Amino acid sequence: EALARGDQGRAVVSISIRRNGELAQARLVRSSGSIILDEATLGAVRRAAPYPPLPPDVGGSVLVLNVPMNFTIE
Repeated sequence: EALARGDQGRAVVSISIRRNGELAQARLVRSSGSIILDEATLGAVRRAAPYPPLPPDVGGSVLVLNVPMNFTIE
């Protein structure tokens, strides 16, 4: 649907991953300007879980990453 509408943009999602690789939280910190693309961003992050366990040299119980997701039509 987004492709048919010509939606493009860049969303930024904050991902919190527990030491065992479990997804603790995924939230949109910057919208792409398209609800469809924003939902696709969160869906992709959730479907990719579980993630690999955190390496021993990464401190803390949760790793937080801000990940940009670019959507372009070429």
